[in-house]
Amino acid sequence: MYNFLIGCWSFPGHIRPSLALGKTLRNRGHRVAFYTGPRGQRAVEEEGFDCFRFQRVDEAALYRKMFPEDDPAASVKHPFRFFQALRYWLLGTIPSQVSDLLDILPRSEPDVLISDVTLWAPFLILAEKTGVPVTVLSFAPGCMVPHPDIPPWGLGIEPPPARWKRPPYYAMVGLHRLTAEIFRRQANRLRRQHGLPPLSEPVNAFAARMPLYLVPSARELDDRRSDLPHSVHYIGPLLETSPEVSSDLPEWFSSLPDGRPRIHVTEGTVSFQEPFLLKAAIQAFGNEDCELILTTGNGRAPAFLEPSRLPDNVHVERFIPHEALLPKIDCLVTTGGAGTVLSALRYGVPMVIVPTEWDKPDNARHVRNAGAGRVISPGRCTGPLLRRTVQEVLDDPGYRESALKMGTILKGYRGAEAGVDLLEELCRTRSSAKQAAGKGETHATAP
Repeated sequence: MYNFLIGCWSFPGHIRPSLALGKTLRNRGHRVAFYTGPRGQRAVEEEGFDCFRFQRVDEAALYRKMFPEDDPAASVKHPFRFFQALRYWLLGTIPSQVSDLLDILPRSEPDVLISDVTLWAPFLILAEKTGVPVTVLSFAPGCMVPHPDIPPWGLGIEPPPARWKRPPYYAMVGLHRLTAEIFRRQANRLRRQHGLPPLSEPVNAFAARMPLYLVPSARELDDRRSDLPHSVHYIGPLLETSPEVSSDLPEWFSSLPDGRPRIHVTEGTVSFQEPFLLKAAIQAFGNEDCELILTTGNGRAPAFLEPSRLPDNVHVERFIPHEALLPKIDCLVTTGGAGTVLSALRYGVPMVIVPTEWDKPDNARHVRNAGAGRVISPGRCTGPLLRRTVQEVLDDPGYRESALKMGTILKGYRGAEAGVDLLEELCRTRSSAKQAAGKGETHATAP
């Protein structure tokens, strides 16, 4: 049995994959504890794990910067505010992370510290400072390790085929690299405070120098590249599933008429922007020859859409588990959260993605390149355009075929089971190395 400490942010898209991995580790007989914020503590403890809650990391301040009350989407609408929020999240919280974890590590005594890819202190400072091996756990379909020959992660852009259209692309690439350089220099200032040598590469590249870097996706869904370090492993989606899901469907679902397309629209579990996609979907599909299923997420009550006044073919719920709903859906319309995208692909559901912020443009790019869906810019998303785009996906069987093909590929990666295999092998290797070093030391000093 080995001890694992999983550090992750409280965002649902980060904590759910971490919990899926943690539960599989526990099922294999290992001891697992979490380090997360107050918003994630409840989810962790409900699953029966010990939780070391943030003490010095101010999660409330982070949410205020990322989703300011005066304009919840400001941090992604305004480039400078986005840069400031991103720098505070990734770098500004590092001193507090370090202080917290230096208190926690002696008490938890982990054989491996598993770190959310956006929780930078473990791999940037603590791996070298404490000697505890760190495994980086990503949450997105695309690997974040940069390379000059592929588009920058997160932007959702591709080099245009026409040369005359390329200057804006290269301008965005240059801005992304400038941001990475600013972050590298600030990271080096933090490392210097702990007596560590400076980085000569971007932080996201340095993360892959840890013993393991786990990507919850398939290599076939990512950019084609042969440069990745040996530490990077694609393990497949980290999705939680329930053995019995029929009871999780609302009562009205069983009475839906056959022969009509079923379209599911979601803006994710937690959404802070104006619900433009839900409203566009109602405009697009209300009273049409289809069944429209909307989920508002935990952050909004369905009442704001006034369900009693909606057309009969529109159904609204706060949340329906993916494993219950997606196998019965013909097309998914989403803003492109990683968990939603990977779940849809795993069940072979084609998509129309209207990517809003953070990792979503990159997730949409991978779905489009896989032939499993179409992408609409949020600024262009109107009811008529959404209706036409969804109809194109429904009418062209190639989208469903590509989604089903990718679903078969993803299932072959084994997800959390594959991740645990790698973690156990890391622990065994380190244990053998320690034993060999101990024997060598004893032999050298024996009289």
